[in-house]
Amino acid sequence: TPLAWEVAPWGRWQLTAENETHRLTLVGKARDAGGWVRVPTREGLQFLCRDTTHGELQVQLWSKSDSALPIIDASSHLAGLEVGGAPWDSSWIVCP
Repeated sequence: TPLAWEVAPWGRWQLTAENETHRLTLVGKARDAGGWVRVPTREGLQFLCRDTTHGELQVQLWSKSDSALPIIDASSHLAGLEVGGAPWDSSWIVCP
């Protein structure tokens, strides 16, 4: 099953997954700068994670036999989006 994603240091997330019959796409976008969140580390709690609960998320599912219109096309303007770890200076891209 091919799975690909691209995650920016902040502001955009995209995931695509497909199998023999269907393709799914998730796209998240941050509408704000997010807030820094403390996460546990060996040195104690550190501000190494940024998140928002006001992100935009779109979910689309297509049938490969008829890809003219998605089977599911849903979105939210209250999505929880997060980027964690440090330092993260460039996009994280994984393609099959």
